[in-house]
Amino acid sequence: MNLTAISGFILAAGVVWFGVLAHNGHPQIFWDQHALILVLGGTLSAALIAFPLRQYKDIGSFLFLGVLFPPRKQAKKVIADVLLLAGRLEPSAMDPALWAQLHPYLQEGYLLARKHRAITSAEYKMILLGRRQRMIERYSWDAKVLTALAKFPPAFGLLGASTGMIAMMSDLGTGGKEVIGPSMAIALVATFWGIALANLVFLPLADRAARLNNEDEKLRTIVTSGLILIHEQVDPAIICEHLMGFLPLDEREDARFQKAVFGAQNQIAGRVKKAA
Repeated sequence: MNLTAISGFILAAGVVWFGVLAHNGHPQIFWDQHALILVLGGTLSAALIAFPLRQYKDIGSFLFLGVLFPPRKQAKKVIADVLLLAGRLEPSAMDPALWAQLHPYLQEGYLLARKHRAITSAEYKMILLGRRQRMIERYSWDAKVLTALAKFPPAFGLLGASTGMIAMMSDLGTGGKEVIGPSMAIALVATFWGIALANLVFLPLADRAARLNNEDEKLRTIVTSGLILIHEQVDPAIICEHLMGFLPLDEREDARFQKAVFGAQNQIAGRVKKAA
């Protein structure tokens, strides 16, 4: 479970409560049903017009898997896994539990090379790069949709403020100055919720989706580079040095990572010796 994101949402709720509602003399005014219907209902209607339902299914998956329960796919582990496959071992001969822990893109690319043994390096590279690019575009849509949705709540909040002011001005001649203050407050409630919803929910989620997409793009770039070198039968030591270039210097010197790399290289050397 992603405790950081959950803590952020709890803190956001606390900011709204203690910063706005708790110290207001009339906190019930912020729950004006007309303002909430206009902001929430307007945002929902605009969202359904802008994007198909399938896209919101993907957003739901992102909220569950990307925000609440994000997978732990570190670059160091992916590099170690690529080195494990550098000995060109048949997948059926691998430990099933170990194979299941590999990145799905690494599994797919490795099985592709084992299935089509006559495939050329140029063809293999073209297929991998094409699949990598399509997945990057697919995941980038989550951030694009959330960023697009973030513009709707403030707009409908402004619309609520405008309609509230129109109603206030129409009653000005009959109610006098006693209606100006309360009516103006109600008119601005919609603006408040529109700004809060955009800046505390949609925009942070869009930034998180963009960050996760960048991390996944990095992992897929590492896997693609490693698989191409494996297919070209490059020495595993050279593959290791090439892939470690994707990591910052401090991560390359991490003791646990070095142990995993040496373990993978020893397994490769053992298989080569046994085959000889």
